[in-house]
Amino acid sequence: MQTKSISSYDGTKIYYKICGKGKPLIFLHGNAGSPRVFKKQIPLFANFFQLVFMESRDHGRSSNNSTTLNFEQMARDLACICSAENFKTIDLLGYSDGAMIAMWFAHLFPQKVHKMILNAGNITPDGLKVRPRFGATLLYYGLKCLSFIPLTRKYLRIVHLIIVQCGLNWQDLEKISTPSLVIAGENDIIKTAHTKKIAHSIPNSQLVIIPSGNHRMLKTNASLFNKYVLDFLHP
Repeated sequence: MQTKSISSYDGTKIYYKICGKGKPLIFLHGNAGSPRVFKKQIPLFANFFQLVFMESRDHGRSSNNSTTLNFEQMARDLACICSAENFKTIDLLGYSDGAMIAMWFAHLFPQKVHKMILNAGNITPDGLKVRPRFGATLLYYGLKCLSFIPLTRKYLRIVHLIIVQCGLNWQDLEKISTPSLVIAGENDIIKTAHTKKIAHSIPNSQLVIIPSGNHRMLKTNASLFNKYVLDFLHP
């Protein structure tokens, strides 16, 4: 696994890891997470793809030269990685917040995306079930009280992503032409009705709801999750 970094469009330093050979498959992690969440995907998918794991802006070693953090910024960071690596087209696998980055990327750069997998994403805060949404809101306002601490401001920006609209609307999703697999667990923290609406809104999409699956089923039920993804990418 090789670690690389690029200077993004605004000078922000974005780190990413890369391994394997073949068509590039980009993995996008979730809120306050890291590429380590994809540990159980690497052994299988490295046999078929060149794997790229972006550390999102404000996460891990990646910096943020802006005072804000949003999914459009992160999609444009990914575009800079694609440019640096000379990727003409890519496949995308976005988990949780990574699914929103993937949708934003397909919205901004439709010609660059071959296929994408959207796992447990939501485009509006009310797509989250009540308890996790309430918890994120409490955490946000708790951090806001400590925003005079520089490091706290970073985490405030990250948590803020959970409680605001992602910047895309349902009409934007209807314009996404990328073949998409929308996949989530039956017991996800994302409402099943919201997941179904995302799949219904993207014209060329497939929907999979895994029985008894949770928000981290890419780890807890990796073999089944990997099978659905690989079957979609290599029909």
